Amino acid sequence: MLMAFGCLLFAKLALTARTKGARWLWATLAGLAAFDVVFLVQGRTGYLVLAALIGLVLFERLRWKGVAAAVLIVGVGFAAAYEFSDSFRGRISRVESEAEQWQPDVGTNTSVGIRLEFYRNTLGIIEQHPVLGVGTGGFREAYAQRVQGTAMQPTYNPHNQYLLVTAQLGIAGLALLLLIFVQQWRCASRLPEPTYRTLARGLVLTFVIASLFSSPLIDHAESVFFAWLSGLLFAALPPPAPAPLGKDA
Repeated sequence: MLMAFGCLLFAKLALTARTKGARWLWATLAGLAAFDVVFLVQGRTGYLVLAALIGLVLFERLRWKGVAAAVLIVGVGFAAAYEFSDSFRGRISRVESEAEQWQPDVGTNTSVGIRLEFYRNTLGIIEQHPVLGVGTGGFREAYAQRVQGTAMQPTYNPHNQYLLVTAQLGIAGLALLLLIFVQQWRCASRLPEPTYRTLARGLVLTFVIASLFSSPLIDHAESVFFAWLSGLLFAALPPPAPAPLGKDA
């Protein structure tokens, strides 16, 4: 996930570089970062984040033509990786096979199966506590009670940020999390520098997508990255205009 965002950063620096040498340097680093995400890193979430960030850059430069170009580039790139990379093909193929092997309420040790198990049990917790949730920090105990006496393993992390927040804080907590992302996306348009705007939107996209398959806001590196970069980027927001004075002021 972080390497995919690094690809966005390097690509944006390449597009705004003033010299040819700097442009080639940043473009090379962007290509290496993309190569790392597709061929070296084991996590599959990075594939989706990288595809979304490519679409963001092309949309900002070419609008809807950029979206079409992004679909073509990502489609061709991933098809080539699937054809010529055994590791990439194996990781994609395992998703389907492990999903087919998974059975509800039966313990599993596959990556996809465990996630489906986590999702199903967490949805059960949410169904029991939809309004207020089980409380901050209460997910581990609630999940342990749900799988007690079964072959399923307990966890503190259901690998889905949205489900985790809803289980602990209810529907209102989920609404507030989504509001954070929405407000950041809206504020990104007010940033004075185009590079800041792109990176801010890329940050939101990265965490919106990653939160579907992991809980990045409780992981140390990812949560610190989110807080630090949010502060760094949105510190450039211009102050609000002062309210006009009344006639009697």
